[in-house]
Amino acid sequence: MLRYSFSVVVVLLAGLLSVSIGQEAPRSDLQVEQVVAVVNGNPITTNELKIEFMNLTPQQKENLDDSGREMILTQLIDRKLLLDQAEDMSLDTFKVIKEAIEQAKSNIMADAVLNIVLQQQNLNVTDEQLQQYYAENESLFIIPTRVRISQIVVNDEATAQSIASKLKGGERFANLAREYSKGQEAEIGGDLGYFSEKQLSPSIAKLAFNMKVGEVTGVINLGENYHLIMVTDRIEPTKQAFEVVKEQLKQRVMNQLRNQTMQGYTSQLRKNAEITINNPVLYGIPVE
Repeated sequence: MLRYSFSVVVVLLAGLLSVSIGQEAPRSDLQVEQVVAVVNGNPITTNELKIEFMNLTPQQKENLDDSGREMILTQLIDRKLLLDQAEDMSLDTFKVIKEAIEQAKSNIMADAVLNIVLQQQNLNVTDEQLQQYYAENESLFIIPTRVRISQIVVNDEATAQSIASKLKGGERFANLAREYSKGQEAEIGGDLGYFSEKQLSPSIAKLAFNMKVGEVTGVINLGENYHLIMVTDRIEPTKQAFEVVKEQLKQRVMNQLRNQTMQGYTSQLRKNAEITINNPVLYGIPVE
């Protein structure tokens, strides 16, 4: 079931609140409403559809066709029908529902305030800041050593030992994988692709990263199957170029600035507030 994005609601609410505190209202298409459908007397408006469109990824927006619009409308209709059922069942009188609504309201309002604070700060990241972060955090942009692995998987040890003998006799690993392996990758010669050390189980990583290219393990028993593993390539660590990771860097640094701003703002609020904490009650709340 489609739901309103929390961030979308916050952005819209922040835009409305910004007007009340003297900021220029952001331009928005959410102004002129038209009725798209009516469900039991309740209208579904163009603004409701536009909010759903805001939830889509850039690619989804680009590919949105008439059938996609119809699907979103169908989901909105279903939501209206479920809300009708909720009202008929008087769910809004249930304590747990009312508490959840109040919690959601509190979260939306609090996030809207932080959104306004961030807008007022007009945060920006310069290329110099990005270059400095790139230089100071070099390890974050190192692609670790990777090995390319092929495998042959069979059900019984006798077959695995027979294949090992064939390999020692000079037969090609890829050909034997196509002939004997029951793995899905058998048809491409047992090739599994490239792996970093952390992507492999510790036992396999210890073997693979201490093998030379072209070297094959002995027969390995892993659960119900028997494996032969070959390292077919090795790529040493490489550092990603600044231009390649620039957008990733910008997002990372901007998030840091946003977090610092929000932490500074809430820290000042705490200093100016009267706060009492009952630790025995806090620590005694059961986790269910």
